[in-house]
Amino acid sequence: LEWVQYLIRGNESFCDSLLVSPENASLYLTTIQCGEGLSYDLNGDGVLNDADFIFLIVSVLNSSGIAFDINFDQVTDIFDILNFSDFIY
Repeated sequence: LEWVQYLIRGNESFCDSLLVSPENASLYLTTIQCGEGLSYDLNGDGVLNDADFIFLIVSVLNSSGIAFDINFDQVTDIFDILNFSDFIY
């Protein structure tokens, strides 16, 4: 669960291990870029709180693109809200 350490907890020391292609994989694709993890402080106020959750909901309702794609599926939608709610609460 190195990706949990990197993406959710922000532990940069696991990033490089997530970029190594498994030996038995015929194709390995990743969107991870070391040093550029997603900040869960979505509104940029320096605090992770309910305001970030509301900011995400408003972004989804306004269809503002993939800027806050929490689950990395290239769409900001209700599933991002659900994932973020699990993270913050």
